[in-house]
Amino acid sequence: MNYQGDKIHNYTRTYSACTYSLSRIDEDKAKMIGISNNVNEGDLILMDHKKSPTGFVLLKVASIEYYRDPEDMWEAIVNFHTLDVPKPILDYMASSLSVQFIDSYC
Repeated sequence: MNYQGDKIHNYTRTYSACTYSLSRIDEDKAKMIGISNNVNEGDLILMDHKKSPTGFVLLKVASIEYYRDPEDMWEAIVNFHTLDVPKPILDYMASSLSVQFIDSYC
């Protein structure tokens, strides 16, 4: 996966106070409900994942709709992507490439 120019939301336990719900639809797709007013279609969401060799998983927002009330609550269809680089390298990429790495505080 090419991360150049991507916006990555950090939903790992270390950085995020966000509440979210994730329900698998199939092997590669899930429905996610969250609270944060800056997530958009095409964005990436970094999450902890115990079964991943790196300990993390990336979700790509395929579609998203914001609720009317509360207006920062959203429902999205996300696709799972294998995170083939360890988190420290991803941090380096965020600092050295044109990647916008957003720590999500709700």
